[in-house]
Amino acid sequence: MSIPNIDYFKDPLKSLSFTKSTNEQQEELIAFEGGIGEHNTGKLDRIPKYSIWYSSNYKDNIDSLFTKIEKELINKKHVANNKIITTILYIYTSHPNRLENPVDSLNDLINLIQPVKVSQYFIMPPIHGEMPKEFEFGDFLIGILNSNELAYKCKKAGSDFYEINKNKFTNRLSVKRKIFDVNIINWHQFLFIHGKYINNHSLIDRSLIYFEHLSHSLFEDFWNDFNEQQNLQIALGLPDMPSKVFRERLGSQSVTIYSDIRFNNKVYGFVVPENIGSLTISIYPDASKILKIIKEELKKFYDFENFNESEIHQTIKSFAKFIAKGYRYIDEQRYDEGFLHFIIALDLVFGDANTITKAISERVSVLLSIYNKENYNENKTMISKLYAARSKYVHAGKSIPYDYIKEIKTVCRIIILILLNYQKQAKIKNYNDFKDWKKKLDYLAIGFEIGRSVEDSFAIEIGAKEPENNSPAGVKV
Repeated sequence: MSIPNIDYFKDPLKSLSFTKSTNEQQEELIAFEGGIGEHNTGKLDRIPKYSIWYSSNYKDNIDSLFTKIEKELINKKHVANNKIITTILYIYTSHPNRLENPVDSLNDLINLIQPVKVSQYFIMPPIHGEMPKEFEFGDFLIGILNSNELAYKCKKAGSDFYEINKNKFTNRLSVKRKIFDVNIINWHQFLFIHGKYINNHSLIDRSLIYFEHLSHSLFEDFWNDFNEQQNLQIALGLPDMPSKVFRERLGSQSVTIYSDIRFNNKVYGFVVPENIGSLTISIYPDASKILKIIKEELKKFYDFENFNESEIHQTIKSFAKFIAKGYRYIDEQRYDEGFLHFIIALDLVFGDANTITKAISERVSVLLSIYNKENYNENKTMISKLYAARSKYVHAGKSIPYDYIKEIKTVCRIIILILLNYQKQAKIKNYNDFKDWKKKLDYLAIGFEIGRSVEDSFAIEIGAKEPENNSPAGVKV
């Protein structure tokens, strides 16, 4: 697919210009707002605003063009947002053939998209005192900055960023993400093809804006994943490490390194640093030890390493997401909202289109009673009480008693362990969803009402009982 070569797109593309006309009414597209940047020498320089202009007659055309470019970028697995699209059009305005072949020139630019490798570091200010031990979760490694690794990657990318700043990188804590692939426009190839018609320094300045916006988007993903990949461990009872207290810390620096940009039998790279702003961070004690134990025990006892795309795993992932949100609200002393998210998590797993609260209470109570060897009716009364408190909060604004918050946290801790047990059994039995599981819970609820017991093999099958010798220490309630 490509952008259609029609007048509806040709005319607005031809009208794009770096300079504002005095002869007609025009609209402005801002690629970069301007600001203050740090020169290699350490001197602060003012960076101008970068804009392009187009005829006001083409406002609707430009809106449609943005939509079309967005679809093209998404189709090519490139980051797509208004800043990126505006910057691409800003650089497109340098294309030497754009007036003769406007649409083809834009398609040529978009067709230069290729996969590259990306490394991301979030580097915090110098720490005085004892450095925390290195630890990892998901795609992230937190520990003392490996300055030799950073130096090597910057040099390989053809950047002097590390050499100029190497004295700043001692005794620094960093959050590093695993290397991943991303698709970018190969500006080196564009410059090679059209460089004799374009001011090289001008194009390099414009490509800097592209990489700045792209890196900003990738770091938004960095922090979103940083939060999301904590969800399971938070649901298992570990404290949250909020991304906000990292990303806003005064004196921190984010560094994005693009490598393996290939053209003409050569390999290029690009380094984008950004300085950050605010206060302090807090990592819970023994994070390295605890996270290592959890990772090992999830694998050993639950045969779990990462979420896959199965319905069962995606449901557990969503459950953990809402539990983690609940803990984050509670950490902010927003107790009612935290409680509500724990209830939403239970609804998500145990409810369906036609389920009433009574059925959810019964299903949860069945699992709690088997797992903890407790009285079914007492558990059902407790769960019904929690749901009644939810209704009073939603419909009458009545705050949740703190004891109820403690109870719902314990319930959800048990349920996440049961779900982990069940996903392991689902692999063995080749189950694909929760439909039959819920039917079995309903069957057991009827049995509990008439005093019927549950066989161990059946309890293991639904995840409510762990097999013998399956007693993880790190993730137990």
